[in-house]
This record gives sequence, C-alpha cells and structure tokens, in this order.
Amino acid sequence: MNRVINSIIIILILVSFSIIIFGCSAESQQVNHIYKKENISNQTKYFKNIVPQNDNIFEVNYFPLSVSEEIEGVREEIGGCTVFGNKIYYIVNFPEEQSTIAKLSRVYEYDTITDENKLIYEIKDPEVTWVNELRADEKKLYWTTVGINKYTLESFELKTQKVEKVHSVSYEPRGRPIVLGGNSRYLSWYEYDVATKLFNLTNYNLTEEKISFINEDGIYFYGFARPSINGDEALIIKDVNDKLSFNLINVKNFQIEHKFNLSKEIECIRPQVSNDYIVWNDKLGENIYFYDFKLDDVSKISFRELLDKSVFSMHLYDNILYIRTTTDEDIWFFDLREKNYGIITCIEAIESLPISGDANYSSSKISLDNQYISLLVDYTEQYTKHYACIIVYSKIKV
Repeated sequence: MNRVINSIIIILILVSFSIIIFGCSAESQQVNHIYKKENISNQTKYFKNIVPQNDNIFEVNYFPLSVSEEIEGVREEIGGCTVFGNKIYYIVNFPEEQSTIAKLSRVYEYDTITDENKLIYEIKDPEVTWVNELRADEKKLYWTTVGINKYTLESFELKTQKVEKVHSVSYEPRGRPIVLGGNSRYLSWYEYDVATKLFNLTNYNLTEEKISFINEDGIYFYGFARPSINGDEALIIKDVNDKLSFNLINVKNFQIEHKFNLSKEIECIRPQVSNDYIVWNDKLGENIYFYDFKLDDVSKISFRELLDKSVFSMHLYDNILYIRTTTDEDIWFFDLREKNYGIITCIEAIESLPISGDANYSSSKISLDNQYISLLVDYTEQYTKHYACIIVYSKIKV
C-alpha cells in the first residue's frame, strides 16, 4: 500500500514539475518572441491596384488659400493648414529677407461653403520667430510658437479670440520642438524631462484642459516623431534589450498592455495605431509594416516592389493609409482590410485647377474630425499658388 501511495506521489510531483517547466517555457516564448525579417510574412502579392469606387469612396476637393492682405516687399510662407467641419485654417508667416525669422504671422479662416476667406488673428511679438503645428476643433485653434529660447503650445478661442499659453518647453538641455500628434481627445508630443533625463510622452486633454505625463523607461521614437493615440490608448514603443517593444498605454489610468517585440534591424518610422492596426515603415520608405490586432501577427507590403517608389509621408485612418511618395506627384491609398490600393488624386489629372508649374504636396495630416488635408503648392517664376486638398473617406456609398 505504501508503494502505491509513494508511486502516486512521485507521479504527481513529475506532472506538476512538467506543467511548471513547459507552461513557463510556452509563456516565455510568447513574451520573448521577436519579429525579424525572416518571420514576417510578405503580403505584397495579395494587394490589388484598383480605381476607388463602390464601397471605397474618397471625396476629393481643392480650395484656394490666399493672403488677403499682403505686405509690400515681404514674401509670405504658409506655415501649416488644417480643417474642421467646413472651415479651413492656415498660418501665414512673413519672414525677413533671406531669413527663417518671421516679422509677423497671421491666421486665416476659409469657409468652404461660402468661399469666404478672412484674417482672424495676427501674431506680432519680437519674442516669436515662427508659428506652426496648427490644429482645430469646433471651439479652438491650437498652434505652437518658436521663441527665442522656448517652444510654446497656445490655444485660440474662435468665439472670443482669446489666446492662452498651454505649455512651454525650453530649448535646453535636450529640448525639441513641440511636434503635435494625438487625436480628437488629446494633443500629444515627446518632451525631455530634465529631472529623469528621459523623454516623456506628454498629453494635453482637450476636454479637461489638463496636461499629463507618461514616464516609461526607454521610450523610443525617431526624429521628429508624432505620437499616435487611438481613443484613450497611446502607442508606446520602448527600446528594451536591443529590441523594440510595442505597447498600448491608457492615457487616463496608465495601464500598459504589451503587444509584440520587433527586431531593431527592421527599423520603425512613423508608427501609428487605429482600432485594428499598428503601422510603420522603414527609414527608406521601401516597406510598410502592419500589425493586425485580430490576427495577432505582423506583415509587410513592399512599396518599392509595387510602385517603384518610396514613402514620403503616411497617415493612418481606420483601415486606410494615405500615402505621399518621395516624388510628391500623387496621393495614394492602401486599404489594409480589403487588401487593395490606388491613386486618390493625381496632379496631372486635376482639370479644375490651373496647375502650371512645379506643383507638390506638403504639410499633410489627419484633422481632429478625421479629414485628410494636404497643402498643394504650385510654383512658377511669376507667382506661387496654394491649395488645400481635402479628402474624406466613406466606407458606404451614399
């Protein structure tokens, strides 16, 4: 009887030991799995070139942006544009001769319904050298000013024309411009913390008008990256043991969820998140990578193989990628869900505009109400014309 009991005890010990070993091993493999070039599936051949129609509708409109009150002898430069509803807003800087320092800056509003264009605010401050990073919602405009020794985020109330300083960042010791990302709930940027000697993800809650800081060791971003937020979840990439760890962190309660690890050989430029995807591209813009939340898997599209072009800028909305190429000739779309792509707008095919020179797109962004806007600039020897190109995506044809 004792032998039987002893045998049962030994078997139970062995089974428990096996569960601990193999269970921990499986969990460890899942946590430590790293996506490398050799284990990322290439989905390029599954994407089909189509003409957008039926369930993929892109409404495209162009609107002229003018400077209604020119300053004699001073050239003007549009420092950025945005849209909300039927109103386009744009900043015009007036730099001194052969200089990047503006004498003054003006903010204009263009009504796409009435075609009315008007000056709504002027910034003439010797401490301010440039104004850019324009955003808009139904009540306020937001922009950043470049000062003598600091960068400042300001708000402008449309109804009262009241300007308030939201936050300032010093140039030193590792100061960087306030480069705005985020979504309709938060304006976000990366900011150096002198105390911790680390970069934080800084968020400005547009409803509560409060700033919060996310402190995570090893926050990774490349160049003048714009943070990406979906709902209340910010995409946080961390450099951990020479690999990139992709995480979602709740901006309200700071709970963090690890998604996957990526080998640093892949490179990660312009990472963005939506309900279903995390996307980014490599440094040369030859490949687009995307993580599918439902499939829990990373895939890639060879942009170079498909179009013999490189990505210059990329903006994610829902399942759609808006892409400008390095040639600046066209705006393309990639539908990650339907696996198709095509040209939304081609400069050569724009019959409604008097495009006569060397035209290209710049200053592209997704507005706070999910419209894609890009500044089209047409250069000639005699003049420069500016247009706002606005693209609205609809899943269902109305």
